Amino acid sequence: AEALRLAQATPCALWLIDAHLPDASGIELLQRLRAQAPAAVALAHTAEPSPALHARLRDAGFRAVLTKPIAMAAL
Repeated sequence: AEALRLAQATPCALWLIDAHLPDASGIELLQRLRAQAPAAVALAHTAEPSPALHARLRDAGFRAVLTKPIAMAAL
């Protein structure tokens, strides 16, 4: 909910979104953010190494999925 509020107040060119949020999934958040800024780049991050989850995230519009812990080189 806070991410949506902040996105309305401050345009962003890049979103780094956790796949598992306390009040929604990262996919749900991305879908709602896309209504505000369809061209912003979205990256997902998660501690879950599941290839199926990573594929679902990419299919939902995330450009890449970073697995936590995230090394500086990966960023």
